[in-house]
Amino acid sequence: MAAGGKPDFSHVLGSGAGWQSYMERPSTQLEETLWKHMNTWGTCLVCGDAYPSNLKSHICGKNHCKKLQERLNWGEPTSPEDLERLTQYWPLVPGGQHSGYKFNHVTGVQGLCDFPGAATVPANGGAPAAAAPAEPVPVALNGYGGGGYGVGPAPGLGPFGGQAAASAAPAAASASPPTPPEHCRPGEIYPHASGFEAAIATKDGWRAHMEGASRRFEDYMSKATNKWDWDCKLCGKTMDQGANNHLTSQSHWKVIWQKMQELNSTLPPMHVACEMSRPWVQRYEIPGRGRVAFNHLTGGQVLEEVGGGGGGGSGGGGGCT
Repeated sequence: MAAGGKPDFSHVLGSGAGWQSYMERPSTQLEETLWKHMNTWGTCLVCGDAYPSNLKSHICGKNHCKKLQERLNWGEPTSPEDLERLTQYWPLVPGGQHSGYKFNHVTGVQGLCDFPGAATVPANGGAPAAAAPAEPVPVALNGYGGGGYGVGPAPGLGPFGGQAAASAAPAAASASPPTPPEHCRPGEIYPHASGFEAAIATKDGWRAHMEGASRRFEDYMSKATNKWDWDCKLCGKTMDQGANNHLTSQSHWKVIWQKMQELNSTLPPMHVACEMSRPWVQRYEIPGRGRVAFNHLTGGQVLEEVGGGGGGGSGGGGGCT
């Protein structure tokens, strides 16, 4: 990323080989995501052609790159608005809220998005006519602080913050052990896990991300309370089949996705996600001992003992090291 937070657009201005190398990973994720949720993908926003079954080959292709260069007048985007007009949207659940997916054809930035007009998305994948997403704003205005250019980092890939998520994806793919790692601090039942930015993009990624944390929570709470069916405040449901089953389920993953979109158009950075005073943290009473604080984003868990001990109170303790 260039000085001042402006993305490097050299992959668009350079050779076809540079374009293909840059778009290899973003196009793979886009294809895999749409395959899981949709049967048809409409028309390419850049080329005006129907997407083939091998969407990745189309995005990485020289013809697509050339069309994009033409759309940009053989230069680079002149403003965040100019960049945003090359973002394509898909409704993953027709008519549903917070159930869209977006992909920027210049940067490869992609991810879940708030999509109130999902049912009215045109065939070419442009912005919905009934209720288009808000205009892009600098990252400094996204509620989490920091600076940047154009659209803030979304869960997925791209130079606005997604490349870090991509590198975290292999770690999220393998489940954490169900016992607490040795580096847990006093009062910490299970440490915060990074990689939620990449994990939240797919249900399988989310299941792997929460596997260790959910098993640890289930084991600890069942022994501490002699119960099995705790409540989930995010879903408004009871975990009838246990915490591990519920917290790694597709239905819970969708609720997490929706709730985070309601809070903000971008995911929080890791240092904010770890704060135990945030709305994605839930507390469970343990009679005579205190409360267990569970972080629904990072899986971090802290025992807040009666009398203020435990190192993870509601004021934001138990954060990242």
